[in-house]
Amino acid sequence: MLEEATYIYPISADGALSNNISHIYSVTKFPSLAFKDLLESQHTSPRPSFKDLTVPDFCFEAQNDAIRSLFANTLCLPESLLVLLSHITFVACEARQARYASQKMDASILKDFDDRAKVIEDLLCAWSFRRDRQNWSTPDSMANSPEEDGRDSVLEHIALAFHSALLIYFYREVKQINRLILQPLVQQITTHLVDYENSKQQNNIPTNSVIWPGFMAAIEASGEADFARIMGWMRSCADRYGLRAFDRAITAATDLRTLRVHTGTDSWPDSMLQKGIFLVLS
Repeated sequence: MLEEATYIYPISADGALSNNISHIYSVTKFPSLAFKDLLESQHTSPRPSFKDLTVPDFCFEAQNDAIRSLFANTLCLPESLLVLLSHITFVACEARQARYASQKMDASILKDFDDRAKVIEDLLCAWSFRRDRQNWSTPDSMANSPEEDGRDSVLEHIALAFHSALLIYFYREVKQINRLILQPLVQQITTHLVDYENSKQQNNIPTNSVIWPGFMAAIEASGEADFARIMGWMRSCADRYGLRAFDRAITAATDLRTLRVHTGTDSWPDSMLQKGIFLVLS
């Protein structure tokens, strides 16, 4: 899901998802994993049914805690946030396709999209770390940390940073809210990511950092000071962990910011396509 959030799907021939079958995917757990199939099937006639569509098994509810544990151990994130990320990515891709539509969208399609986006918005805004924490097992990488409070502090910082990044992602890409309104979220992401690193060091927790929230803060930061602060976090992580992905994210964020200043292009997906930037962030 993280990789898909920074992969920019090309605009379809008609620039729209005209078959109105998105609701079929929206009931799955991780709909973004099937977006490619949706693009390929939109011109099918007659309209395909659910059983005719290829939906990866991973999209659906797991019968045990295997996936939930996988997320906790590899990303130090609750499953609920990854589910929200997948749904936001799905509707963000739909919204982008619709914006470039060559024909007027049918009213029923627009209503269906708005209804699904409203459900996601309500779930996103209602999410709470404290409420979700009880369903979230401690990652194996933190099992040896002697202080339970220290473990929870680390988990809370990365979860809240990720949640703030999801809010930015949703309101910028789905609702197209002006980025100036969302600058407090940029600052919250940076604060939580810096505190996340400090908490890990204080509690001797040897786990890598998730790049995606920092990248979202960097590409949507308006002020120079906020941009410099989040870039400082990414550079320190690049030095500490030696991961090439941090360097790639730094370069991409810098290029996108420069392009926005020089051309006025406000959409980072459009800028990434224009510059030929391809990222796989985790």
